Amino acid sequence: MVRIISFTLLIPFFYLSSCSSSDEPTKESNITGSWSGTIVQPEFGELLVGFSINNTTLNGQTGTGTFTSGDISVCDPSQFNCIALACSFKLSTFSMSGDFYQIDQIINETNTTCGDGTFEVTSLNENSIKVVWFEEAFPENRATGTLTRQ
Repeated sequence: MVRIISFTLLIPFFYLSSCSSSDEPTKESNITGSWSGTIVQPEFGELLVGFSINNTTLNGQTGTGTFTSGDISVCDPSQFNCIALACSFKLSTFSMSGDFYQIDQIINETNTTCGDGTFEVTSLNENSIKVVWFEEAFPENRATGTLTRQ
């Protein structure tokens, strides 16, 4: 009888301990929010980036953002149209694994030669993310940097 009572008392404990992981923050909460910073594309120069990530639902609208040029004095005219950039875009997550996300960047407004691209986003901590950006046609011309939560 004592064994049955002891076992009955332990069942709720096992059930509650198995549910405790739901109290932990989700990985999604690490990259959702507003972000800004500078990324550098070596042969072009600086790109000032700002974006807002609302969610990371696969193949859905993830958020929006903007690019503007920073210092582009190092721009190589044999590789780029070296004019100042200003564009806005939509974001759509197409892959995620742990703290790493691949997000399509789809231009929706531009006054220059901005092109669609891909952001690879890695959550570094609650207030910063590492960003790599490239165009599909030129994956070797990558811009990298760290954005901070706003």
